[in-house]
Amino acid sequence: MENQSNTNIKEIARSLDCITEQEFCELLKISPLTAVGWRQRSQAPLPILIGNNYFYPLAAIKEEMALRVRTPRRKKAAVLA
Repeated sequence: MENQSNTNIKEIARSLDCITEQEFCELLKISPLTAVGWRQRSQAPLPILIGNNYFYPLAAIKEEMALRVRTPRRKKAAVLA
């Protein structure tokens, strides 16, 4: 029954172009407690709450990831004596 419930939740998430909270945590390699903290502080990406389940929109995740892209640091020019 538990496995079927998880499958149904994933199907609902997919129909909304979202991923589940578990998948979100696995993707970002964070703990569920970190996800809770981010929600409490309204940090992006913010999830959709349906019943007792949080769904993270893929578009919001992609947008947040784009903001976190790092550019390479410029190498300091060698000082010649």
